[in-house]
Amino acid sequence: MKLVTVLVMLWQLSKCVGKERIYFPYEENPLRYNKFIFVDDHGITHVQDLSSYPTLQFISYRWPFTIGKVVLHLYTVKNKKRSEVFPLKSFDALKKSTRYDPKKPNYFVVHGYLNDVNSEVCQMIKDAVLSKYDVNVFVVDWSVHTFRLYVFTRMYVTVVGDELGAYINSMIDFFKLDYDDFMLVGFSLGAHVAGSAGSMTEGQVKYIVGLDPAGILFTVSDLKDRLDTGDAKMVQIVHTTSTLGFKSSLGHADFYFNDGYIQPECGNDFISTCSHGQAYKYYVQSLTNRVFRARLCDPLEDKTNATAIMGSYHLSYNASGDYCVNTR
Repeated sequence: MKLVTVLVMLWQLSKCVGKERIYFPYEENPLRYNKFIFVDDHGITHVQDLSSYPTLQFISYRWPFTIGKVVLHLYTVKNKKRSEVFPLKSFDALKKSTRYDPKKPNYFVVHGYLNDVNSEVCQMIKDAVLSKYDVNVFVVDWSVHTFRLYVFTRMYVTVVGDELGAYINSMIDFFKLDYDDFMLVGFSLGAHVAGSAGSMTEGQVKYIVGLDPAGILFTVSDLKDRLDTGDAKMVQIVHTTSTLGFKSSLGHADFYFNDGYIQPECGNDFISTCSHGQAYKYYVQSLTNRVFRARLCDPLEDKTNATAIMGSYHLSYNASGDYCVNTR
């Protein structure tokens, strides 16, 4: 109980800084948690000791990795259930596609750790988008790397993201597209993959939505590996956990659901996996039938009672700052 009280007090103090964004200094330590505990899609609990090997050396060194069998699954309104599959490392296959329509916007979904194309996060977002919009939805399946130990998956974030960004640049060059035709949404580690991809376009893509971006083995100040405001024209962040995700601000507009801690839909979610996943469920609701209107978290900043809307397909570009959303 004392720990919870201290955390709440720290949160309140961070909200009263004035014009500064929400920031927790301890999130500058990538090893702020020694153990990684996560429940996968099948309800299996995974416990990994992050201090049992030279983790910092692993994640700081630029390994000459190749992306391996990372693939893109293309879904459209004409093939909502059965995708057309393209290897990420070969752009030529897309040129011959019978489903891809370069006249339509391109929407990329990137999953997180212990996920793949069939995971709920990918299928729910894809279905929600195609239920209302005639676009090309690409699900980035990098599960060849996401079912390893967390530290090794973490090492592939920029490798996959850079390749995805190069693929987007190839699409723009070959099909004569505009960067505003590209939108990316990433969950957990996938948010940082999307960020690396956006960085490869020099931040020119239309927007990136980070759904509770992974915090473990990342820091606030090290921008080269994590999603940040330089990766897209608009970067919107959804915070739903204080352990698996970040508590500090990362984007142009950050939305803290229920103070960014345990979500009410999850009960006694001590491991926070349920609350972590609630980020994409809130986002899916914003795409279909729910409006999440939020106010600035800092009352000193909110002199005009300004509000902003989280998510939706047509992202708000007027939002700037840290917003609080209460679903209780």
